[in-house]
Amino acid sequence: SYLLNDHSDQDVIADITPAYAILDRAGFTEMGRIGCAKFIFILRDPVDRMWSQIRMAVGSQNHQAESFQRACEQRARHLIANNRLANIERGNYQRTIEELESAIPLDRIKYIFYENLFSDNTIFDICEFIGVPALFAQFETRQNVGIEAVLPEDLRLEFKRALQPQYTYCREKFGATLPPSWRKALEPCLSFKSDAINS
Repeated sequence: SYLLNDHSDQDVIADITPAYAILDRAGFTEMGRIGCAKFIFILRDPVDRMWSQIRMAVGSQNHQAESFQRACEQRARHLIANNRLANIERGNYQRTIEELESAIPLDRIKYIFYENLFSDNTIFDICEFIGVPALFAQFETRQNVGIEAVLPEDLRLEFKRALQPQYTYCREKFGATLPPSWRKALEPCLSFKSDAINS
């Protein structure tokens, strides 16, 4: 009703939120019954996505810049210490994809990598998928910009280790279309694993 009541005169309507990533097949099935609903899943580099989620969560607490950096690091270390990084639902791409594909035909699903999103070709591809004329996006306009914080290298390595199954799954599913930054992030994990075995 939220989507349809106020937009009954439009041919195409859309909604977006990261929260959809936690739905199960029953939720996706229900969504799929709205018109001829199509689904676009934007996947961001797992480490970058996790750090962004942490920044957004900490940002709601009104920190100053220096304390914000410290608070983000503390939250990350807490998640690492409690072995929670690999279990955060929004970051479990494999679970979301499997639930989505079990409920929705593949021709109504489109996967896009965040790293490729900001280009005319990607936007044109989206327009074609949803059946609207090609549009030009205003890439210079940013909305809901979060507070900046730098992910320290030791935490980045811990993130990579915890999220390695997501990198591996996406490499197997998407193959050569996986963005270079994803492949680069995966290599050190494999190297670390090999070094640990050899030692």
